[in-house]
Amino acid sequence: MRRREARLILGVDEDATTETIKSAFRRYALEHHPDRNPDNPDAEEAFKKGAHAYRLLTGQEQADLDSLLEQFEDIEQALGNMEQSLDQFEKSMSEGFENISQGLDKIESKMSRMFKWTIFLMILTTLSLSLLILLGS
Repeated sequence: MRRREARLILGVDEDATTETIKSAFRRYALEHHPDRNPDNPDAEEAFKKGAHAYRLLTGQEQADLDSLLEQFEDIEQALGNMEQSLDQFEKSMSEGFENISQGLDKIESKMSRMFKWTIFLMILTTLSLSLLILLGS
């Protein structure tokens, strides 16, 4: 909606003061309020148009837009912070998995050595028992 259309809706001149606009909106609101026009299905839409015109002509719409922009900037900053936190978390997880992988590699290496020693000892024991049996008979 443009300012010209807003002035036409509220019926105010181009040089209308804030008080004049406020007064015109009150009259408009009383005439088009949905509670005062329960049988008119277009009353709510007309009331919304008047409220929009009032906000536009009194500068409240710009203030609303500025507030909305600030909220978007806050959200954007929060998303940026979340992204940094996620990056740090991902880095920590990666380092953690790397540490786990290194630990598993060490365990595997030790188990492999233990397995080799176990086989060696089993062979040595078997040979020793076989030799004892042969010598004892």
